[in-house]
Amino acid sequence: MNISLPHISWQVVILSLVVLFLIAAVFFGFRSGQALAQAERISQQKKQVEIALGYFYSDQGRFPSTVEFLDRGAFGLYIDSFPVPQVLSSECAKSLQYQANSSKEYSLTLCSPAAASGVLKGITKVTSH
Repeated sequence: MNISLPHISWQVVILSLVVLFLIAAVFFGFRSGQALAQAERISQQKKQVEIALGYFYSDQGRFPSTVEFLDRGAFGLYIDSFPVPQVLSSECAKSLQYQANSSKEYSLTLCSPAAASGVLKGITKVTSH
């Protein structure tokens, strides 16, 4: 008994490889664009939080405590988007975290899936001066 396999031309093989390559390129391009968009949102949030912290300091003569940062009646009065929304990604559980080091000093810890203006990929720590 003779079993014959269908003849596959080299054009079909090349076309299949090109299609697979294009699918992979679109998928990875989408993921890269999504990470960059998330990083830009985190960068904008950082700027908004820093401005609001400046206003709080100007009014109160100090930075908010870590508890006040999360309080709508305290820090929430100084920023439009409260609470500050987290930008979730597979790399980061939290995109922005505030810590009051003292009444005159704070630190922001940022986690970003990509680099953007003022934000590095991964963990970035920003402190007040």
